[in-house]
Parts: sequence; structure tokens; C-alpha cells
Amino acid sequence: MATLHNVCMDFLQEEGYRPSIDDDGDIMFKSQGFTLFIRTFKDDDVYLRVMLPGFWSIESDQERAKVYYVANKVASEYKVAKVNIIKDNTYASCEIFISADDPQIKRILGRLINILLSVRNDFAQYMNQ
Repeated sequence: MATLHNVCMDFLQEEGYRPSIDDDGDIMFKSQGFTLFIRTFKDDDVYLRVMLPGFWSIESDQERAKVYYVANKVASEYKVAKVNIIKDNTYASCEIFISADDPQIKRILGRLINILLSVRNDFAQYMNQ
């Protein structure tokens, strides 16, 4: 029986990414110069999180106010995307429920990666306006 973890690793390798496993057991890979992570959960075999951590550093309290505004704006424009501020960094993630046996999983994983990179690009664009 396939697991989400194995399906994700297979997908990334088939697409030409070079995934590895980090110290937490997450799948780590690079896309367009950014490091992304995929986390699966042993206690919930249909829950999947794809993350783009720390893509925007917050330099001041004045910037923090704009970051919160832009994070909310961008998250509201994308399906399944979340943008969170943790300390002085901005993180994006997509979380879904899907079975490893779902025939659409690879197509969906590709969409999630593209969504996160688009969220980051739109975020940067709004911040630089």
C-alpha cells in the first residue's frame, strides 16, 4: 500500500526535483530557488501539508503592519493557501486531505507547488508597491 510520503517522493523525483528528507522527516526540495517542504503525518494518512517557509523577512514594525495586510490579501486570493507570520518571517502553506491512492494526487501536488510559488511572487509584488 502506497503512503502519501512515498507518493510525494516519487512525484518529485519524476518531475526532476531532487528531494531529500530533513531531520524532522519532512520532504525537502528546491523549486525556482526556494526551499519547500512536504509534511505527511503517520497519525493521519490523508493529511498533507506543502510549505514555503521564511520567504519574506520582516525588518521593522512599520513593515510588519504591511506584511499582515498583504498576507491576508494574498491568502484570500488563492484556494487552499495560507500565509502566516511567525516571529519575523512569513510562511506560506497549502493543506489538503487526500489519499495516497487518489489518481489525481500527482496533478494536485504540482498545483500546490505552483500555488505556493505564485503566492510568494504576488506577496513580493504587493510588498514592493
